[in-house]
Amino acid sequence: MKKLLIGILLATGASSVFAQQDAQFTQFFRNKLNYNSAFAGSEDGKICASLLYRTQWLGFGSKEKGQSPSTFGGNVHAPLLGGKLGLGLNIFSDNQGFESTLTPTISVAYHHTFQNQHKLSGGIGIGFIQKSLDGGKLKPQNDGDKAIPNSLVNGNALDLNFGIYYQIPSIAGFDKVYASLSGTHLNQAQVNYGPIKYNATMHYYLMLGGVYDMGTFTIEPNIFVKNAIKTSLDLNVMTTYNGNILGGITYRSVDALALLAGYKFSDVSSAMVSYDLTTSKLSQFSNGTVEISYRHCFGFKTEPPVKTIRPIYTPRFL
Repeated sequence: MKKLLIGILLATGASSVFAQQDAQFTQFFRNKLNYNSAFAGSEDGKICASLLYRTQWLGFGSKEKGQSPSTFGGNVHAPLLGGKLGLGLNIFSDNQGFESTLTPTISVAYHHTFQNQHKLSGGIGIGFIQKSLDGGKLKPQNDGDKAIPNSLVNGNALDLNFGIYYQIPSIAGFDKVYASLSGTHLNQAQVNYGPIKYNATMHYYLMLGGVYDMGTFTIEPNIFVKNAIKTSLDLNVMTTYNGNILGGITYRSVDALALLAGYKFSDVSSAMVSYDLTTSKLSQFSNGTVEISYRHCFGFKTEPPVKTIRPIYTPRFL
């Protein structure tokens, strides 16, 4: 039984090392809402939408043993009440082998801008974890094992998140400086699907970054610390040339070294692709990981209603 369970875990493919349950993204700095609900509505009066697709460990798995992990989804968020509040929707589908996870989340954030234009945001996320497993495709060593489903099973549970997001317009030569602290799965929900019990573990995230403008070039360092049972670190440096050509590199402790390239079609629209070179022992079976994203923002303005001046008649002036 123990060997079989290990085989199932290998076939379904854990979405990252260190037993991290949340799907990981190389382009984490373009997908902050997925990690921090306080980011909703924080982009200066703009409605922003993103799409992202990630296929991990190419060449790992098969139709018979289960496909390698892949993630698809997106989010949209917007400011409300003149930017005091933010509202966001985040939906991601994570597929690993014969198992899939769907996580829709609604985020609500409150934003406070100080006199020095620093902005502090706090947010909560309310969503669901929906798990499903196609047990009919599993091949147990012993027929009739009650611990292994033989048909499609699914289940769901409530999921709660929180976050704090702080923005500084400019400091020490860097612009658009941010610090993000967040936690997911605060209620540590349990999802029961068939004989399987999935226990969500609290994840904590710290993200820091900023932009250094050198004229033709900009340099954008990003640091991402993830604590999920164990702690891992992503170090990223992005650069923009001539305002529209994007390039960068990311180092993920133990797991990968990634190259990134993209193009800014305008100040509000951009696309990016990244390729992870697997550095762990999985490199013997993997041809790397590909991630593609597209992001678009658009502004809107609401004009205050024009008051109509109505004459007041009085018998005094008749």
